[in-house]
Amino acid sequence: MTAAADTPLAPDFRRVAAARRLFGRPDFAAARADPAAARTRQHRLVAATGGVASNPVAEAGDRLVAVPSGAPRPGLGPILYIHGGGLVFYDVAIYRPWLQLIADGGGRDVIAIDYPRAPETAPAAVLAAVAAAAAEAAASAPGLPVLAGDSVGGLIALWLCAQAGVVAERLVLIAPMLNLREDRRFDSYAAYGAGYGLDAEFMPWFRALVREALPDFDPLGPEPFAASLPERTAVASPACDLLADEAAAFAGLMAQRGSPIERLVLAGLPHDFWLYPGFAPVREASRRVAALCGAAAD
Repeated sequence: MTAAADTPLAPDFRRVAAARRLFGRPDFAAARADPAAARTRQHRLVAATGGVASNPVAEAGDRLVAVPSGAPRPGLGPILYIHGGGLVFYDVAIYRPWLQLIADGGGRDVIAIDYPRAPETAPAAVLAAVAAAAAEAAASAPGLPVLAGDSVGGLIALWLCAQAGVVAERLVLIAPMLNLREDRRFDSYAAYGAGYGLDAEFMPWFRALVREALPDFDPLGPEPFAASLPERTAVASPACDLLADEAAAFAGLMAQRGSPIERLVLAGLPHDFWLYPGFAPVREASRRVAALCGAAAD
């Protein structure tokens, strides 16, 4: 479809890639057979390769987790954040250092949604829980929230604005998963489909889970839902990500429909870069993403 740039990884992530080769790539068949054990392995892999050290939470307690800004600016609504992981992996705990960077850099408190995970929870129930938590958070916010999410969380954030009736000041999609069909092809899958934080062999499973919950939602399809999105919509896309071309295709479609969005390309970074907040390139990326999230409405 679109063409991925041949962008080299930043040195920190070249070392991560080399370490991951020693530990072994995530095992798709094992993840399907035992998702709970796969979550534990994935958290250990992130920690062992220089990322956040966190044990997976078996079941989220509070659905809304506050991450206060260290430098809040008065009069601004919060950032409502939905984490990624294909509906299967991760939780707010492993995201907390990244969310703190966004909160501090953007001058807004973050409210993160800790949702139940598939496949133990049916995908439709996962999305219903997210929608209910988002509505609750938006209703109690001091101002319109900024809606943000990464990977499948970016897709969910888009759906909340486009079809679920959540009104946001702005929408920020970080490395979003946007293609839900199996007949589309993207060059970035060939370039970055193995060893760059998210492996292509997992994507049919993740897409199938989302389609089960949202059978009529297709961000890259003909449905003209641009009018439902905030005027200020942005996509931040790591250059070394198999989903990079999906972001480019979405930006192109929005421009064709007369609703251009801001697109930020983060050179040298792979998918899941946010799980490595100690790396200098990630901290720089957090400042740029925080600027997208934190800018006040005129």
